[in-house]
Amino acid sequence: MSTPVAHARKIKTVVGFANVVAHNTREGVYNGKGELEALKEGEKHPDWLIRPDRAHLNVLGQISTEEAHSRRRSRIRAAAEANKAAGFDWRSPQKNSCAAIELNLSASPEWFEGKEDKVVKAYFDDLKEWAEKRYGKDNLLHWSVHYDEKTPHAHAVFLPLMPAEKDKKPAGLKYSSGHFLGGRNGLSEMQTSVWKEVGQKYGLERGVEGSKARHTDQKEWLAEQHKQLEHMKEVLRKREEKAAAKEAELAKKEANLEKNMEIFKGVGAKSFEDRAASIKTNQEVTAKLERL
Repeated sequence: MSTPVAHARKIKTVVGFANVVAHNTREGVYNGKGELEALKEGEKHPDWLIRPDRAHLNVLGQISTEEAHSRRRSRIRAAAEANKAAGFDWRSPQKNSCAAIELNLSASPEWFEGKEDKVVKAYFDDLKEWAEKRYGKDNLLHWSVHYDEKTPHAHAVFLPLMPAEKDKKPAGLKYSSGHFLGGRNGLSEMQTSVWKEVGQKYGLERGVEGSKARHTDQKEWLAEQHKQLEHMKEVLRKREEKAAAKEAELAKKEANLEKNMEIFKGVGAKSFEDRAASIKTNQEVTAKLERL
């Protein structure tokens, strides 16, 4: 029996949010041309990279982590301003509030077997439309579809903003992951919704409601989370390497600057032109040394 796959999880911190965006945009895996990044000695591509030959089908929604943070802050600010303009209370996200919600959307692995790429693409397009309708298009911070892993799947990262009520009347928006996910029965309701509005159209069946069985798609999803964590660690390692290289380069420039400053502070009857010539000579010597 092939079913839709829909899971949700809380991204607890803004650092975690940045790492999720880095993974979903394949930071450090492909270069700007969509080609695999060259590996240094001792490095290897991530274990989850099963089908790099299908990477051209990926939808990565290229965005930097800085841009993702900016998009998140802007959406929160816009919600606060809208509430205040309408005369509603606004409660800023608490320090222990999750940074975002991530949905993992797919279908049973066997459903993809023999499917044309255009059918699979249409399926994910419909999943995106469903997610935006259910959770708010303005709340979607990032959308990506991955074809380069074992089973094609999509990631939808949302800001947990939902309509608020006071005395059973609309009261603007509120930031609440619990409300966003629908409480105790939220996951079951979400899976029923995605099946009714998308899955049936593609011949998928509703999974057994209330079942505690650990299906293959659930195991794959958990494995995906582990692989994602490993990729995040690798991205952070590479960032640290780049930061260290830049720091070394800056230290070198500062050392050269200090040498030049010493020349300016030189005593005696040297003219400004002589000092300038000395600086030029110093720079030429430095350049030659760098080429060695």
